[in-house]
Amino acid sequence: MSGYERFAKWLLPLGVVGALVMGLIWPGPGESLGEIELGPLDVTAITVIIIFLVSGVALRGARVQRESLSRAIVVVLLLNLIVAPLMAGAFLAIVPLASGLAFGIAAMASVPTTLSSAAVLTQVAGGDRVWGATLTVLCVFTGALTAPIAVSLLLRTEATIPTGSLLLRLILLVLVPLGVGYGLARLTSWQVNRVWRVVPSLGVVVLAWITVSESAESIQATPGGQLLVVGALVIGAHVVMLFLARIAALSLPRDRAVAVFFVTAQKTLPLALTVISAVAVLVPELSAVASQAVIVAVMWHFVQTLVDGTIAARWGKDVVH
Repeated sequence: MSGYERFAKWLLPLGVVGALVMGLIWPGPGESLGEIELGPLDVTAITVIIIFLVSGVALRGARVQRESLSRAIVVVLLLNLIVAPLMAGAFLAIVPLASGLAFGIAAMASVPTTLSSAAVLTQVAGGDRVWGATLTVLCVFTGALTAPIAVSLLLRTEATIPTGSLLLRLILLVLVPLGVGYGLARLTSWQVNRVWRVVPSLGVVVLAWITVSESAESIQATPGGQLLVVGALVIGAHVVMLFLARIAALSLPRDRAVAVFFVTAQKTLPLALTVISAVAVLVPELSAVASQAVIVAVMWHFVQTLVDGTIAARWGKDVVH
């Protein structure tokens, strides 16, 4: 692995941690960056558009196949987009959390699978990468539409979220750039090279920095015990998702079962941060605690990255042997 590949691999996790630390100890620069506007768009909106435009181009290798629209896609959509939010709702009903932490759980549980990691993990584990990419495309495009509804329902006791406005905002900021990028890549020779590949990760770091900086005081006021509870909930939620994904993949051939497993179990951090930012704009009472939601999303991301990466490496070694 080259030095640049190592940099690209660790940019997202280490960059997000750095953004959280910077936003907490020196929030001024992040707050100032978040106040910049270019016409009708602020820096946050522009960053989101760039993230998903480039991510759409990165999906160019995925060719949707008819056979993938049968049982596999039904299982993936059911578990990732419906069961996961229902599970989060059950957790939140049982365990009382501060509104910001509940916000983060709701956002992460509602978004679809990762834009690239699930397909990469599928390949590492010796699975069918075409199936992994196909399921990812279908899940991401569907999840961008269902996430606003799920978040609104999960947070109905915390605040009244204008679902229509949130859906429209996500369509304009996420679905349109994602579709444009995907379409351009299929119609032209534009590809995401190793330089472009880090752009979405950089964008996520910027989003985390701005969001945490704008409400650093709410994080500092969060009891440590609450964060420990959220950590346990995040770990438990991902373990349950892994269990469900494993069951869903049992009757499939190994290579396709691996694809179903990882696409089902993963959740995308970029879209979760986009949802958090969009809700913060539309709902003032949740804007003040958005940074707490970011902390939860980052915790969830780290758990799934560590656990799923380990599983993929182990399964990949089994294939080699």
